[in-house]
Amino acid sequence: MAKMRNIIPWRTAQRWYCFRCGACCRAFIVPIRMAEAWNLISKYGPVVVSVSAKQYLLKKDDGSCIFLANYGQYATCQIYFERPRCCRLFPFQIYAEPPLDAENGDKALLPNSEDGKLYVYLNKKCPGVGRGYEITGLLPRIVQLWKEYGRLV
Repeated sequence: MAKMRNIIPWRTAQRWYCFRCGACCRAFIVPIRMAEAWNLISKYGPVVVSVSAKQYLLKKDDGSCIFLANYGQYATCQIYFERPRCCRLFPFQIYAEPPLDAENGDKALLPNSEDGKLYVYLNKKCPGVGRGYEITGLLPRIVQLWKEYGRLV
């Protein structure tokens, strides 16, 4: 049996809000595109590591992203306005076809997409999934970011 991903269709989640908890900055390795890597290295020095021809943001000793700062109960990205696109997209994940091990592909299908069929899921480990803003209002910007991310070299 295939391992279930930690994703749910956007229609199931219905809402999302970033509570600035920093869980994503602690739990994940942040992949970045070459253009993003060059930009960050030129501004901040050696903040990127290359592994098998792929680039990632460095982690601090505690396992969190090198740019994560905590202020009381809130987490803040020190490069928020220039953070990598994968960070801007999280917890959203977009696919051209529903993953085989994902649930309810019909609930993930984006209606009237100019780009053919797109399936939008959210990482259910994010505490903001199911809370906050209606996702329908966020989808156009999320899809635009996803398309831009795909064009980065």
